[in-house]
Amino acid sequence: VFCEGRGGNPGVIQCLMKAGAKHITNLEGEYALHKAFQVGGDAFHAIPLLRSDMEKKKMPIDSIELPSPTLKTPLELGISSGKLSARQLALVASPTPVSAKIFAQQLPAAIPPFLDRMAIESNKLSAEALADHVDLKLLCRCLRVHAQAGVALLRALTARPMEKSAGWHPLPMSMSFGPRSRMERFRSLFNPQAQMYCTYQRAKSWEFDDWAPPEWHRDMTGKFGAPVQEVSIEVCHVPEIVSAEFLAAVDNSSSLCLFEDKIVVSAVQTVWWRGAYKVDILQFGITVVGLSLLILGDVFPDDELRRSVALQFIGTRGIIDLLHEFIQLAGYVSIGHVRGIANVGNVVDWARAILSIIYYTEIAEGNGVQVAVILFY
Repeated sequence: VFCEGRGGNPGVIQCLMKAGAKHITNLEGEYALHKAFQVGGDAFHAIPLLRSDMEKKKMPIDSIELPSPTLKTPLELGISSGKLSARQLALVASPTPVSAKIFAQQLPAAIPPFLDRMAIESNKLSAEALADHVDLKLLCRCLRVHAQAGVALLRALTARPMEKSAGWHPLPMSMSFGPRSRMERFRSLFNPQAQMYCTYQRAKSWEFDDWAPPEWHRDMTGKFGAPVQEVSIEVCHVPEIVSAEFLAAVDNSSSLCLFEDKIVVSAVQTVWWRGAYKVDILQFGITVVGLSLLILGDVFPDDELRRSVALQFIGTRGIIDLLHEFIQLAGYVSIGHVRGIANVGNVVDWARAILSIIYYTEIAEGNGVQVAVILFY
């Protein structure tokens, strides 16, 4: 395979295998398969031959391709040597969740072609098995480093849930998309008809225990009025995916392709409608009150009471906003992504909070600070 840099000819390697040549290790514990990944070139075409021959001779090929603290796997050698492209590595990597994990850690660009290859070969990786190797932290890293790879991983980690009792309680084939609460009725007045329903539960199968389904199944099997549409139900096998770490990775990605993924959209919808929208409503209300007090202070410049109330209100909000920014910074530190706070939105929030405090303390006199506060509001 190596032959001082002149090897790798598939014909020669096939002749050796037919003659019964044995697969032995070198002094570093590496097999010919390791060297084929490492040297690239003609040896690339020999990789399937070597792996097939090792399987025929019942060699421990699975253990050879498992990561070890003392010896790199053939795939890891292929990535570190840089002699094979991401697409080439995706074509010859072992079709296992371990390969997907190695790609996610070291070469995210190879994940989309690797998963495409699995689908073409009808050897699609099980979402549940993949979730045992790709955790939330690794998924978030992929989303930040290579958005397309992160989306491909998310799709591979999503599958139809297993039915615990397909006879008594099968997955619904159609579902009512009518409003389920007063809030949903109110939202439907201003928004187009929903085409997707999402729910966040601690379950990865369609359960049916003690002759009764879980309470949350009623939101999917109940009758809530028109429209009733055919549905395909899927579950994401990544636990605790609705988290600050995941949303920060989505927020700091430069690619809009993330928002074409059902799991990303579902996570954002879950956080938004379970409470985040209330923060925006509260901020809007506080902003209206603050601007009103500022305007009244200018309309009645001789009324010290109105001016005092305006100063205290703006200053108090500035202090609270500043505390909120420090809490947000602590959150980014806790998930190991401090750079995530460095964006235009956070800069504006910091500036607004500091200007509000300056306006309250009257450190800087003149109309400039007041104009700036009004503009930032």
